[in-house]
Amino acid sequence: MSYLTMDVVAVACRFFITRAFSGTFAVGVLLFGVARCVPNAAVHVVEPVSAVARTSPQVEAVAPPDFVYAQAKNHTLRAEWDAAVTLLSSRSIAEVPADLRRDWVYLHSSALLSSEKPDAAFLTWQSVFSANSESQKKFGELYYDLVDPAKRLVLLAEMKTTAPWMATVAVREAERYWSVRDIDGMVRAVEIGASIFTDDAETMTAWSHIQTKLERLTTTRPSALGVLIPLSGAHQAVGQSVLRALQMVKHDLRSGISLHVEDTAGDPDVARAAAERLIVNDHVAAIIGPVGQRESTAVAPFLEQNQVPTLVLTAGLPSAEPRSFVVQGRVTPSQECFAVLQHAMVELSCQSFAILAQNNAYGHTMAAAFRDVVSNSPASIVYEDFIETNNKETDELRTISQKIMAEYRKAPFSALYLPINGSMAKRVISYLKAAGLRIRTNPKDFKSVQLIGSAAWLTTDVIDVAEGNTDNAVFPSAFFDGLSSAPTQSFVSSFRVRYSVAPTAFDAEVYDAAVALVAVMESIQPGGFVGDEILDGLYALGPVEGVGGRYRFESTGHIVRDLHILTVDADYLRIREKLTDEIRIRSR
Repeated sequence: MSYLTMDVVAVACRFFITRAFSGTFAVGVLLFGVARCVPNAAVHVVEPVSAVARTSPQVEAVAPPDFVYAQAKNHTLRAEWDAAVTLLSSRSIAEVPADLRRDWVYLHSSALLSSEKPDAAFLTWQSVFSANSESQKKFGELYYDLVDPAKRLVLLAEMKTTAPWMATVAVREAERYWSVRDIDGMVRAVEIGASIFTDDAETMTAWSHIQTKLERLTTTRPSALGVLIPLSGAHQAVGQSVLRALQMVKHDLRSGISLHVEDTAGDPDVARAAAERLIVNDHVAAIIGPVGQRESTAVAPFLEQNQVPTLVLTAGLPSAEPRSFVVQGRVTPSQECFAVLQHAMVELSCQSFAILAQNNAYGHTMAAAFRDVVSNSPASIVYEDFIETNNKETDELRTISQKIMAEYRKAPFSALYLPINGSMAKRVISYLKAAGLRIRTNPKDFKSVQLIGSAAWLTTDVIDVAEGNTDNAVFPSAFFDGLSSAPTQSFVSSFRVRYSVAPTAFDAEVYDAAVALVAVMESIQPGGFVGDEILDGLYALGPVEGVGGRYRFESTGHIVRDLHILTVDADYLRIREKLTDEIRIRSR
């Protein structure tokens, strides 16, 4: 028989098999005839057999498992769950090849869950997967992903038996209901999950947090403010500063807010335990503190998880997330660097910068922040170095000054950023001048190097009365007691009377942040989502005229201030003026 004849026969067979016959007997007769008459035509009937298998249960009953699996998978892709279940149920797990069993059971369980048959799905799952907690959790996650959200708890409640995976589902449902502030749904999830045993540590921890959240709805006291500060250890003076500012806020606002103070001792573990006591025992509505970066970083996840509005008082906390309950209560290094860079570029015509910072945490933080804001501007950094402060300080200052001068000769820079404390800055500048660096002590001398400091320069220690090397230098600050505004002068006067010392920028920042927080807390009624109301209240305040100037809370989780640019003028510090006014003032 010619190949043309074989092709014709094959086409005829394909037509009759797919259109005229559906039974196994008809298929067998036709295949037998083709095999006898046209042996070489077998290759042409592979596709028709596949077509029959898609429509014929009899053929499916004898098809190989991998073929059945592929067909079932196709059904699931078309969301034909019952068809997939029927196919996969046609084989016992013993009939399925070992290398296919896990995929087979996963697909079968998925189809059963999508068909809202969780009991059968879990029995199928257990036929291959172990009963350990990890396997249970994976099945629970599969259930959560595949079952209609409206029926997740309903089907759980109808289960004939209980298993640890159900706790995984109940926890996730409780968290979902909490996220949309549906207390009834959350309570239903808790009621179902409470009767289910699980030994999974992660799930048990999650249950503990959920129960704490529910309890806080009825026990949180809107008038209770937690305070996390170091009252012992190396940084206890900072803690005392916070306490002074808070006591002054209570006095000035005539507030009935109660302060619940915990000593962190500057230790992250102690701070974490103290935060838990404030929430569980004292039922505080909000927290102010900690002041250290390590403590703040340690407690932030816990406070965020429990949704307790918290104003941290460190400037170096990692960037907060939008709608975060942990809010930056002080100006960040980036905000400070941005303000002084803008002034240097616009008012002082500086485009190229060098950085000399102390080799400590503060120095590296400020240098990194300055580097970052410069990278997002037309300006550039041509040199960067760090200085140690040790017993050989004199020799090191001389060496590094000569090094900077050598770099300046190779690549001149128009400004030098010095994020170091005031007294140290004055010594460094003296050595730089001795090495030959021409410093811009006159605002009209644009061929010399402009000195730029950080907020650490807000001290009279930076003033060089004898040599005038720091004259005309500029630096940013969140507060200046020389401001003429009524809030500033009232604060400075009251602070001096109350504590017999002048307030620092830190005192002012804490005071302003606390005033906003306390004012919002006093407007909140007991019951409900107190944390949400406090957070919304902070963001709704808008611009506030504080003792340090105007500030606001942004939903990015930061306090944003209108910073002041200060300058050294002979033997005192003052607000920097526009360049033309600055030249006029200094020419008197």
